Amino acid sequence: MVAINRNPFPVSAYQGAEYFCDREEELQFITNAVLNGESVTLMAIRRMGKTGLIHHFKANKPNGVEVIYVDILDTENMSDFLNKLSSAILSQFKESSGIGTKIWKFIKTLRPTLTFDPLTGSPQASFSAVPDDVFSNIESVLQFLEQQQVTIVIAIDEFQQILQYQEQNVDAWLRTKVQTLKNIRFIFSGSQQHLMTELFANPARPFYRSTAFLRLQKINKDTYSKFIRAQFSKHNRKISKKITDEILDWTEAHTYYVQQLCNRIYASGIKGITEKEWRQQAANLLNEQEMLFFSFRNMLAKNQWNLLKAISKEGIVYQPTSSAFIKKYNLSSSASVLKAIKRIVEIGLVYKNFDTEGREYYSMYDVFFKRWSELK
Repeated sequence: MVAINRNPFPVSAYQGAEYFCDREEELQFITNAVLNGESVTLMAIRRMGKTGLIHHFKANKPNGVEVIYVDILDTENMSDFLNKLSSAILSQFKESSGIGTKIWKFIKTLRPTLTFDPLTGSPQASFSAVPDDVFSNIESVLQFLEQQQVTIVIAIDEFQQILQYQEQNVDAWLRTKVQTLKNIRFIFSGSQQHLMTELFANPARPFYRSTAFLRLQKINKDTYSKFIRAQFSKHNRKISKKITDEILDWTEAHTYYVQQLCNRIYASGIKGITEKEWRQQAANLLNEQEMLFFSFRNMLAKNQWNLLKAISKEGIVYQPTSSAFIKKYNLSSSASVLKAIKRIVEIGLVYKNFDTEGREYYSMYDVFFKRWSELK
């Protein structure tokens, strides 16, 4: 059944090209890499749209290519990895299809427990295997896919999670298996950039320089502004460039927060969007999440909270331990700031990144939390 009056700014799952803004160059980059035998490392800070881009590629995949999407964020070991990979494969290929019949038959030979999600109907594979069998089963699955008459792309989301596995040197084991595959490409995607950098940019690591590298940046503001106005216009709503520019400035053109705010503005039912209206919806979003924000604040020591507020006001901080920055925001010693910033990066409130000139900087992840903290 087709949804009626669907909000043109979805905030959860990929809804199709009609609701997807730009990323044409990035889509072409991935397509070219796959067609020319390369795997891709896709990096982006959280909620920038990397998962959406993977599904957009899946929806626009070249002929002769099949895409398997696996999210391993909630996995803790290689047994979980095997379960997730096998379930994703079964979900991608219907048992009644030509290639699907072969794949289902093969997976069943590994003797998993097969169930079906009661809500989605998706197949779920679960293995009760000893550690050695887990590794051999993963290798067997990859080798079986390698033998198919199509190019397989396995997109592994939150790939940095393998660093938290109970088993040692998982990246080394995977690299030895991946490098022998000629018919399978990989998209290694991750949002914890310091860990993804460790995996793929550290010369001491097995995956060093083994893939094409794509860092997902923010969508161009003019492009995003046109998209927003077009989406409202399709549904007989009026919004000016001035208003969309204000929205993009307030959300810092960060994909999730742009979508969330525009979703609420559209849901308000207002036909002509004014500054008063969008700011009211923005305030509503902050008020709704205030209890969550209080919990963030309460779990921080005073020096950590003061540093977080300073980063919030600056937007981007290049030298948090500099005397000028410390003096400007009345922070404690550089040693205390260094310890505090390590903590707020670890718990995911602040991220470390590099600008186009290779300079390291710090910034806040959650734009709504940032806007809320600016008021406190």
